[in-house]
Amino acid sequence: MYREKLESVLAKEDRRSNAGRRPFDPVLMIKVMFIQRMYCLSDEQAVYQIKDRTSFRQFLGISCYEDVPDEKTIWKYRELFAQKGTFDELFNIFLLHLQELGIKMNEGKMIDASFVVAPRQRNTKIKEGKGAELWKDQPHKKCQKDIDARWVKKRGERFYGYKDHVKVDKNNYGLCSDKCKCA
Repeated sequence: MYREKLESVLAKEDRRSNAGRRPFDPVLMIKVMFIQRMYCLSDEQAVYQIKDRTSFRQFLGISCYEDVPDEKTIWKYRELFAQKGTFDELFNIFLLHLQELGIKMNEGKMIDASFVVAPRQRNTKIKEGKGAELWKDQPHKKCQKDIDARWVKKRGERFYGYKDHVKVDKNNYGLCSDKCKCA
């Protein structure tokens, strides 16, 4: 659905020779840019992820690593699309297409994972299932033990407790239906 628009934007009438490598398919390049925008990838990271992920290569229709465009090629095409104002127009068409399919896309995710520190405890026997014989004279003491907390090492420092994750979306492009109660 994008080919006609892309080829009209990228048509070069002053090409003197057919020498050199054939240009990349403009639909492939716009798909690469969609992946970049949806996953917040730099040009270098996009090349790496396309080579690494089978799902990305299938989406792009690439079967061989040599067919993956390099960072400079992605940059060149993005500049071309930006000069002509094509990318935003095509991305909005893409979002409408996703909306018709019932897919909601969010952009600008901020994820924060912080630690909630818990008091350090010696729970090895409880976790191993040998806690029945502990504190027979004080049965409520075992109920106060936190057996769900875990040890984690981050940047050489050890923490005992829980990971707390927060995820916030910048906006949702208004793709929710009128019946949606997420707003």
